[in-house]
Amino acid sequence: MIKCAICGKEFKTITPNHLKSHWIKIQSYRILFPNAPLRSEETRQTISNGLRGKPKSEEHKAKLTKLNKMRASDPKWIEKMTAAQRKRREREAQSSSPTTSTNSPSATSSSD
Repeated sequence: MIKCAICGKEFKTITPNHLKSHWIKIQSYRILFPNAPLRSEETRQTISNGLRGKPKSEEHKAKLTKLNKMRASDPKWIEKMTAAQRKRREREAQSSSPTTSTNSPSATSSSD
């Protein structure tokens, strides 16, 4: 279970419907709480296991192939995905390392 960073209630998934009670959208929640998960690890595993090995129709495979070819040839898409992967790695690194305050006296330098 995960806790809503606003009200502290526990959920398997923090949904847009719950965030409406706080008058906030999911995009704003992610900006305000960048390290707060939206799904519990248990829910992630359940979803992942449910999709793993699921057969795809030939039509679906063809659509994915076409889409991947289009994306692979688009420099803007490649740049966007690279930036997204970089941000995800940074978030994961921040969540696994102890948080340090950048406003601490040792982190700021004074120019006297």
